[in-house]
Amino acid sequence: MLELKNVFVTYDPNTIFMSNALVDISLVIKKNESVGIVGRIGSGKSTLIQLFNGLIKPDNGTVLLDNDDINSKQVDIRKVRKKVGIVFQYPEEQFFAETVFAEVAFGPKNMGMREIELKNAVFSALKDMGFSSEKIAQRSPFSLSGGEKRRVAIASIIAMNPDILVLDEPMAGMDFNGKEKLIKYIKNEIKNGRTLVFVTHNMEELLEIADRVIALDEGKKVFDGRVRTFFSDEKLIEKIGIDIPSVVRMRNKLKKHYSDIPFCRTPMEIAAYLKKRNRH
Repeated sequence: MLELKNVFVTYDPNTIFMSNALVDISLVIKKNESVGIVGRIGSGKSTLIQLFNGLIKPDNGTVLLDNDDINSKQVDIRKVRKKVGIVFQYPEEQFFAETVFAEVAFGPKNMGMREIELKNAVFSALKDMGFSSEKIAQRSPFSLSGGEKRRVAIASIIAMNPDILVLDEPMAGMDFNGKEKLIKYIKNEIKNGRTLVFVTHNMEELLEIADRVIALDEGKKVFDGRVRTFFSDEKLIEKIGIDIPSVVRMRNKLKKHYSDIPFCRTPMEIAAYLKKRNRH
């Protein structure tokens, strides 16, 4: 379990550039949750996720992982980062290894994983990200397409088998097939007990993957609850500058004529409802 208690983060304190990145944030993320973090640019999303594994420290407040303060001197930060793996928005810009294998192996190797286990972890992670041939492992990561680079970056984190997987704009740069493979992987991992937290501007992705939404506005938490409840609050959505997904708009229009239509995440769910209803 990951918990933040009354966390504040201020950039450039005591200067004319001072800004409050996060203001009194408290939240709990439990095992097996799928949490989407949303908000306009500059709302504090990236700052928030950097707190999760100690990449930055709060100016005030506490970050707890399994009830341990991760910023305490008694806590091994390497173990924290093994449990909480973060993939940032443009991780491919930080590639440095000569081969895909070496890139994906870097993290788990530094965590002390042995050779046979390391090899299995690397190839398993690449397979999970939709790479079907071991030939990809010997290619330079710099020779890959944008979507392939993103999947390799995610593979480098999941090879460490974190309990909590944190993704910043995970679908950016991916083609349709890449997105489908990643969504399938994410859904399967959640079923198997992994916790997912992801930052996104894409509300279609949020609708399809997340069960819970945390919305930020000017560094403050303005919503924390179920996806269905979030998309029902049109005033809040407008205030924080979020686009309502086409599926939600379609469902809202149909609700005027079909009051019993359930909350739908995909066009297929709407089509299935209409098909079933027209049978009666």
